[in-house]
Amino acid sequence: MPRPSPRAFQFAALVLLVAWGGAASGVEPNSVQVRGSTTFMPVAQHIAESYMKEQPGAAITLAGSGSARGYKSIMDGTTDIALVDGPPPLDLKREMDRHGTKLVSLTVAYSAMVAVVHPSNPIISLTPEQLRHVFTGRITDWKLLGGKAGPIQVFIGSPTSGMTQAWKTAVLGADDVFMAKAVVLRGREKLPKVASNPAAITFMSSSEVDKHVRALQTSGIAATTQTVLNGTYPLRISVMLITSDKPSPATQRFMQYFSAHRKGIEMAGLVIADKK
Repeated sequence: MPRPSPRAFQFAALVLLVAWGGAASGVEPNSVQVRGSTTFMPVAQHIAESYMKEQPGAAITLAGSGSARGYKSIMDGTTDIALVDGPPPLDLKREMDRHGTKLVSLTVAYSAMVAVVHPSNPIISLTPEQLRHVFTGRITDWKLLGGKAGPIQVFIGSPTSGMTQAWKTAVLGADDVFMAKAVVLRGREKLPKVASNPAAITFMSSSEVDKHVRALQTSGIAATTQTVLNGTYPLRISVMLITSDKPSPATQRFMQYFSAHRKGIEMAGLVIADKK
């Protein structure tokens, strides 16, 4: 399924500003700021552009800085909407609880988190327990998983990434940590690194997988639209829009448009949350 390309994303310091019709400087009555997941920012860009075409005078500003930063920006009032994949990091959740911060979440889609390997890797499926042993460093040779003998090269995402946090929660659990020798990469760096390294393994959204890498099944279950929607695929992540408990009218309008923009969401390879 085709999905919108991210044009000229520079993830070292990604700030994407999209505006329709040249919005004036300063806060506009119909201005909305969206910050968060770099993984899903391309679909937000696509939907924002469509929204501004249909709503003259609307100005949507997008900044891809990671899900954790999205949550933090909502908490400190520097953005209107956080686009996040997965729950907040534990330290932010504790901070919210201490301050009694109330946030409103809208799940717009689901995405499968998948372990990804080089196409030449003969392994087809791993269990959650095997994945936990690989990413914690308890298993360091492919032979122990039924593959060819050789060291496993583990790549992970930034600690502030919502995908990384969600993978840690779902696979490693609360009491484990990533192996010390895991190589930390920015989101868009992981795919080409695995595509060029037969010994590598990483994780990403199934919507990011292309022909240059191969997604593993989890416990023999492939990540498909049906298995993600009905929850039988075990590593499902929620893609959410987060706001304060008192969003502006402009924020509410854009959130409603975003959640209803089924074509744009499906183009990104995501599974719409309320799809029957």
